[in-house]
Amino acid sequence: MILVALLSGGDYDTNGVTGFGVRIACEAARAGFGKSLCRISRTDAAGYTKWRERFNLEVQTNESKHFKSRHESLKLPKTFPKLDILEYYTNPVISDAHGVAKLREELTGEGEIDIVGLRQFVAEAFGWKYKVGAKKLIRGLAPVFLVHKLRLRGNRREIGYNDPALTDMNEIELVRSICGKRAHFATDALPEIRVIFHPNDIVGLDIEAEEDVTHDCRQDGLAPLLEDDAAKAYVANNTTARSASPRKWVRLAYDPMQPERVWIAQIMVKVGVPLKVEDYEESLRNSK
Repeated sequence: MILVALLSGGDYDTNGVTGFGVRIACEAARAGFGKSLCRISRTDAAGYTKWRERFNLEVQTNESKHFKSRHESLKLPKTFPKLDILEYYTNPVISDAHGVAKLREELTGEGEIDIVGLRQFVAEAFGWKYKVGAKKLIRGLAPVFLVHKLRLRGNRREIGYNDPALTDMNEIELVRSICGKRAHFATDALPEIRVIFHPNDIVGLDIEAEEDVTHDCRQDGLAPLLEDDAAKAYVANNTTARSASPRKWVRLAYDPMQPERVWIAQIMVKVGVPLKVEDYEESLRNSK
């Protein structure tokens, strides 16, 4: 992998060597050129020269059939490899055990999320004001907050897990029920569980404290486009199939107080609401 990074570009030198793409670099690495390069002493200039000559010969003639074809125009420059870049790869600077422990203490993912601060920020930065803005924030954050809270419950399994009744009460605050499972190609067949939850129960934003605003309809009779997270449904004034009544578009506004369904990685759901998962899997077994 070091040779691939040096030839085609990597973290420490994104340019790489002109003409050498990932495919050729991988072929060279499979041929063992990377291992032989790393074995050369940093002070062995003659060794690097000999290595370059052998590499260029193989690339241009494909004498040993390491490559799919010859590349007569390709040639490594005399400055290859850049020893400082090679050193970064072979001897990376990493934190010692004490430094890692200190970082672990300072960085925590379990702090309280300032939802009020987030609400103020999106109102000022994005113009998400009034109740419609609050609902937009809830809709975007609720699935993420749910996964976050499921993970936190997994980190605190010792709290209340000996009491099934208390555990069930705690779980229903996050997930009301489970309604499906899948392994979809869109997520590389990652096992997922579909859960039902109430968005604002997860986010905890006081919708009623938000100022309401009324938008007038457009001249064409359609609902305004300000609330881009609202679903629009095409309905008729009269449900009779033969009715000649004019049809119109009406807006079905997103309601964060209504249950919502979302697919979440199975491992996260099992960690956060194990009793819910057990009950669901048992219901599947009993239905057979």
